[in-house]
Formats: sequence, C-alpha cells, structure tokens
Amino acid sequence: MRNYIRNHYRNCPRHTREDREFMKVMTEKHDDLIVYDGDVVNKREAISLIKRGLQEPMAVFRSR
Repeated sequence: MRNYIRNHYRNCPRHTREDREFMKVMTEKHDDLIVYDGDVVNKREAISLIKRGLQEPMAVFRSR
C-alpha cells in the first residue's frame, strides 16, 4: 500500500512538487527530520546548518 500511495503522488499531475516531496519523505525510512522554510532535511544536515548559523528549525518530525 505504501508503494501505491507513493507512486500515486509521484505520477498524478494534480499534486504539486511539494506534495510529491512530502510523500517521498513520509514513505521512506528516515531519521528525525527537521523542516526549514518548507524544505525537509535530514537531522544531521540540519544540525550542520544550525551550527553554521544559516537557519533555525521551524518544526521537528519524530520517526517511529
């Protein structure tokens, strides 16, 4: 079912690129994710950005 949903979002013209990226992230195995101004990045990448002072996290998604 997970692949069906992911393929639907990937191939359906009604959904935006943001919808497709969101479903890609939500259906893959992942570590904790942090959202930067609409961009979802890996926790390790986000930590390196924070250390460089480029941006602060807006929300944190915890993986199960």
